[in-house]
Amino acid sequence: TLFWLVRFDIQGAWWSDWPDRPDESQLHTSEGCITASDSLHTRWAACMMGGDAVPVGYLTGPDLWASEETSSLQGYLAPDQGLIPNRAELQGRGMSGRMDYALNLGPGESKQFHFALAGGVEGITHALGKASELLARREELWLQKVASQQQVMTCSPLVNSPRPDFDRIFPFQSICLDMLTLDLPGVAEGIVAGLPEYGWLFGCDTYYSVSGLAVSGQPQTALSTLRLLARYARQQNGRVPHEITPTGRVFNLGNTIETGQFATSVERAFRWTGDRQFLDDVYEVCREGIFGYMLGKCDPGGTLLPDGAGLLELRTAEHGKKLDVACALYQGLGSLAYLAEATGDAETIYRSMKLAAQVKARIDSHFWMPERQEYVWRIEQDLTVHPDEPVHSYAVLEMGLLGEPDIERIELLFGKVEGPEHTGPGGIIHPGTADFVMPIQNAIVALAEFRYSRPDMAIWYLERMSELCGYYMPWAIPEFVGQNACFLQAWSSAAYNWLLVQGFFRLLPDPLTGIVYVQPQLPSGWDALRVENIEIWGHGYDLNLTRSGGDIHFDVASRGSGILSAPFEVVADPDLPVIFA
Repeated sequence: TLFWLVRFDIQGAWWSDWPDRPDESQLHTSEGCITASDSLHTRWAACMMGGDAVPVGYLTGPDLWASEETSSLQGYLAPDQGLIPNRAELQGRGMSGRMDYALNLGPGESKQFHFALAGGVEGITHALGKASELLARREELWLQKVASQQQVMTCSPLVNSPRPDFDRIFPFQSICLDMLTLDLPGVAEGIVAGLPEYGWLFGCDTYYSVSGLAVSGQPQTALSTLRLLARYARQQNGRVPHEITPTGRVFNLGNTIETGQFATSVERAFRWTGDRQFLDDVYEVCREGIFGYMLGKCDPGGTLLPDGAGLLELRTAEHGKKLDVACALYQGLGSLAYLAEATGDAETIYRSMKLAAQVKARIDSHFWMPERQEYVWRIEQDLTVHPDEPVHSYAVLEMGLLGEPDIERIELLFGKVEGPEHTGPGGIIHPGTADFVMPIQNAIVALAEFRYSRPDMAIWYLERMSELCGYYMPWAIPEFVGQNACFLQAWSSAAYNWLLVQGFFRLLPDPLTGIVYVQPQLPSGWDALRVENIEIWGHGYDLNLTRSGGDIHFDVASRGSGILSAPFEVVADPDLPVIFA
């Protein structure tokens, strides 16, 4: 006998605050299925249905479990208790349904069974009909799904490098990004952070995903997500939200860093798409966010170092001034100056450039610890430093605060970051922890290495990301390795694709001049790199790097009429970290 058991736990979207009550079940023997619904919100319903045989038995109940005792709610491994040791305490508790099938197989025989699960907010009849439709159209739907995924692969560039393991991963990250692009009813279409935990929209995750979407043939997803964030930020006087749930509710109004990151995200999206209408739609939000929110509400004392949370979720994250927030402000001011130039806002250009220089000076004055030879991650609101605060020097390198006059400090910081205090076997160690590693932190350090013309070490951190490809789900780079990690994470996939292209070509599309600037580099041992079908301003290009003697040569071909729609210009001095948009 084949038993098919499904655990339902029907509840409102996370952070919706909608009440959840015990689920109820119904048998539908004539249709060969079981439905369940929430006893308070009866239109919240789901259906399990089999399509290849008639069940010989049915069972339902809240205490019906498989041996693993799994549930849709998170549970922790406990000896001899299964995965859900506290199941009596679960809100709503849930409901199980089981359908039994008689099966006779001779030696070497096999049989296929097909099942469908469906649900929604339109009642039991709708869920039952949707499950029946899925089974009836399963072959057609399968072909449609395969075709849509092939279309994603067709739009995705192909990378040909001396590292075929790197190259194979790239197009499948494009698939992962497409899987996380959701059309949320009543909200908008956009890319969500990850599954299973974070199937909604985030400010900081979008910042790390925009560039990867652009080089993966999905720029419209980047634009639609940024437009959505701008819509909510407009209602918050420029403050970019951290979390927008699937119901459209803003759960977290926004960490300070995300407003600075938003301006840079808009710059990158505009540079790669050249979409002037998009820029016109969101420019004022960028301006209000930088001047009104970060340098206004978050900096009442006029220190040019805003208060509020950054990317790191450490013990004191909600208090004081954070290094990555200040760096994001510096970077965001540079982005705002470029966007202001595009819109003809001369006053904002001057103001942004002047403030950026002042912010950099304040960072050097208050976050640099000479006795530790590093930047501390946090200072108090009165600009003093707690002696136990961890350091976070690579935020300065990630966002390009240091330039040609700072060569000695750049070398010093990379020596620190790459040393055993900060980098372990799995990559960069999360500040404030002993050995916790996240792919996105490895991507951030790899970006810094690429920015400052250190491709050999950048590849090492990129390798640490690639090693986790497929760890929990085929081809996906997860949020991290450990309990409660998302098996599919947008910023992990997007950052990988971004770096595998941008790390070597270092492209700076400039719609204002119509020129794409290139600052090419190759790691030692690489004599060539080719990227086919990269999209810039709506046109496809094939890019090539080749090493000849001590020189690196760049060439480009159009995939359209054969005439380049945009001229490409190689930056003369590749040793200077002048561009990395």
